[in-house]
Amino acid sequence: MINIDSNIKYIFFDVDGVLSAPSYYDSSTNSQAIGFSDEDWNKYLDCELNDTYKYCKPIKQVYDFVKELLDNNLNTYVLSAVSNDIEANSKTVFLNNYYPNMFVEHYYVKHDKDKALFIIDFCKKHNIDTSNCLLVDDTYSLLLDAHCKGIPSAHLSNVLANNISK
Repeated sequence: MINIDSNIKYIFFDVDGVLSAPSYYDSSTNSQAIGFSDEDWNKYLDCELNDTYKYCKPIKQVYDFVKELLDNNLNTYVLSAVSNDIEANSKTVFLNNYYPNMFVEHYYVKHDKDKALFIIDFCKKHNIDTSNCLLVDDTYSLLLDAHCKGIPSAHLSNVLANNISK
């Protein structure tokens, strides 16, 4: 069991690199890739559409963590950056395939830097204190920004190491 602060009731998860292990087919090299340049990513999205994440796999430890949170009646959400609706739809297909019915809602923002502000707005809308939320992501600068704004945060490595600080 992963111990998290008892104040935490709302947990937000990123998709790329947190809920999914990135893997994409690069036809130009006829091999698997972990990502593309922004320009090539948009071409890949246009080509693959809702199948963009078909080579990605869930991360077992994260899946187990989300399941444990649900078993403890905590609210889990997806909060991920997307470049367009195609990417949002593709992430939703991936989540429905590998994490069915495990999230209250899937939220998508335009940029990673928008995540902390989204959580702050979410808290205001629902009359929740930011200390009741946890952001799980794999981008250190984003987590530091959230922390500085009063939002508890955990790096993916903390989940993998079964070490989420109180």
